[in-house]
Amino acid sequence: MHSTRRRRILQASGLATVGLAGCLSGGDGSDGGDGGDGGDGGDGGDGGSDTTDGGDGGGGSSDNAEPIHIGVSLPLSGSFSSISTLLEGGYLGFQDWVNNGLGGIESDDGMHELQLDLRDDQSQESRAGRIATRFASDDKFGAMVQAYGSSLVQAAASQADRSQMVLMSSVSANNPLHEEFSYLFQTSQKITRLGDASLLEGNVDKVAVWGPEMSWVDLSLETFVEAAPDHGLEVVVNDRHPRDTRDFSALVSKAQNNGAEALIQSGYGEHSQATIDAISSSNWQPKYGAFQTLPLSIAKDIGSDTVDKLCFPSIWNSSLSAGSNDQLLEYFPKHAPEGEEPTYQTALAWATLEVYKAAVEDLGNDFNDSEKLKNWYADATPETVIGTESWNENGGQTGVEWNLAQWQVEGDTFNRPYVYPEKFKQADFQFPKQNW
Repeated sequence: MHSTRRRRILQASGLATVGLAGCLSGGDGSDGGDGGDGGDGGDGGDGGSDTTDGGDGGGGSSDNAEPIHIGVSLPLSGSFSSISTLLEGGYLGFQDWVNNGLGGIESDDGMHELQLDLRDDQSQESRAGRIATRFASDDKFGAMVQAYGSSLVQAAASQADRSQMVLMSSVSANNPLHEEFSYLFQTSQKITRLGDASLLEGNVDKVAVWGPEMSWVDLSLETFVEAAPDHGLEVVVNDRHPRDTRDFSALVSKAQNNGAEALIQSGYGEHSQATIDAISSSNWQPKYGAFQTLPLSIAKDIGSDTVDKLCFPSIWNSSLSAGSNDQLLEYFPKHAPEGEEPTYQTALAWATLEVYKAAVEDLGNDFNDSEKLKNWYADATPETVIGTESWNENGGQTGVEWNLAQWQVEGDTFNRPYVYPEKFKQADFQFPKQNW
């Protein structure tokens, strides 16, 4: 699939193309421990049990066009695995739609079947790097995807640059990371919290801010901290906590003691839920709460009264009409646990592959050339389920911005309309928050 130039680079770098390609077909997975919750624990091998071969996504392509192969590394286990089924369903749903709904991806040769090779990186940097090396050394792969986690993306990107192979990140919101690499392209840009600042202006005076000690969290929360003074807001708490923190009673007390009337939180779902539980068990009753990760599963778990009027940043919702959104809603359930609904993470996974599809259609047979594929991003503006995407010279996403959604519960119906910005607004902002 790749250019002769890239094949020579791989051989010169000492990567044994044939031997490593053999590893992709599955080993016994015995060269490391299980890694626990994302600890080191060895690389765990690349046994066949870690691979998803696309399920029922096959079929539909023309006999005269070779399949398009994309390697996907994602944390199906370990400490980053909480959203793995949302991502996996997005990737496999897209493959299913392309192959069985469209008959393949069209180039000058005809219709190509899309074949994804999904590998579990176990939330480990060393394993993500090894998987990327193996994808890059197998000439059948046209590009690769690192789904999630800045540290995992960084490990994979090092190998992508060394091999001169395009790597697409789906949910990495760490913009500075993309400036370090030449072949890394971002789907999700930095998560901004400007909507929170705008909606709180004139409603509260003092705000608490916190999240886990992670670079993307710092980037996100600092957008609020820097904007706060311009909106008449004073940040009275601005803390970072260890990632494994589950008891937030001390931070809740600190916020209350400092007179905070609102909370801006960042982190993963477990941080959101534990923080909400701590507030519910305290005497602190902030008028506003915005949480980075607040999916339907958590909303239903904490209950309609508690989740009502809580906000969260989002880049997608199911009522949007961009790109192939209708197809995402149709095909995702076929590849996800029963009852699970797609989230913005699902949309980012889908959009990552939607961009690659657009590249193949634009480049024709030249999509086989890694350098031409890399250069395509410079002027491309493909329409995807999250909107019109574009990239800067460093591969950072510039075309899609984050919005602010709010849970608005009516009876048994959990609605999550956009309330900011005005151009995407789907419902009026409801304030203040009550019934913690």
